[in-house]
Amino acid sequence: MRPPSHNLEKTEPTQAEAFNALLQRLDPDRDRAGQEYENLRRSLIRYFLKHAPAEAEALTDKTMDRVGRKIIEGVDIRVRVTKYCRGIARNILLEYFRALNRPFIPPSMRAGEELEIREQCMRKCIQRYRTIFDFVSSCMSESESTRMRIAEEMGLKLAGLNSRVHRAREKLRLCLRKCIEKSGESKII
Repeated sequence: MRPPSHNLEKTEPTQAEAFNALLQRLDPDRDRAGQEYENLRRSLIRYFLKHAPAEAEALTDKTMDRVGRKIIEGVDIRVRVTKYCRGIARNILLEYFRALNRPFIPPSMRAGEELEIREQCMRKCIQRYRTIFDFVSSCMSESESTRMRIAEEMGLKLAGLNSRVHRAREKLRLCLRKCIEKSGESKII
C-alpha cells in the first residue's frame, strides 16, 4: 500500500498573510506596526503620485504586498523594512512604465516657469489656509520645550501636537500639489 502523497508544492501566500508578515516585520506591537504601516503607505503614495498619479494607490498596494510576500519567502532584508519598500517601489515603477511600453519622461517645463508657478501656488495655499499655515509655522520654528508647552496649553501630549502639525502640513502639501497640477494642465490646454 502506498502512503498518501503530501502536496510539497509551495503555495502562494495570500494578501492577508503578506499583510500580517509586513506588520510583524514593522513592529512586534500590533498598534505601533499599524501606525508604521500607515506612515509607510502615505510615503509610498506620495512617491507614486509624483510619477504615476493615476495609479499611485494601486502601485503602493502592489509594493506592500510584494514586500510582505518577500518576508514570507524568507528573503534576508538587512536594511530597515521602510528602506527596502522604497527599493521595491522603484522596481514596481519601472515595471509599470515597461508595461506601458514607454520610458518615464516627465513633462517639460522651463525651470523659471516651474518656480514661478510653485511660488504662486504657495501664496494661494497660504492665503487659503492662513490659520493652518500660522499654526505649522509657529510650531516648526519653536524648540522642543516650547512645543511641549504649546501641547500642554492645547491639552495634548507632544506626540499629539506633532500629529496635528503633520496633518496640517499634509493639508498644505495637498493644496500645493493640486494647484501645481492644475497650473500644469492649464499650460497644456
